Amino acid sequence: MADQEVLALRLLAELNAENEFDRAIAESAPKLAGLAAEALLEFRAGRTEEVDPDRL
Repeated sequence: MADQEVLALRLLAELNAENEFDRAIAESAPKLAGLAAEALLEFRAGRTEEVDPDRL
């Protein structure tokens, strides 16, 4: 297989992977929005606590 063909196949594979990633993000957006809304409600209700990232 010629170098040009190999490069073309790799580029197509990369584009396909990016499309799949974009689709996965788009499909998860409603779930993420729901989780964010739930977290905000918990924060506003005082049911959260501050976390020190250096202590994780």
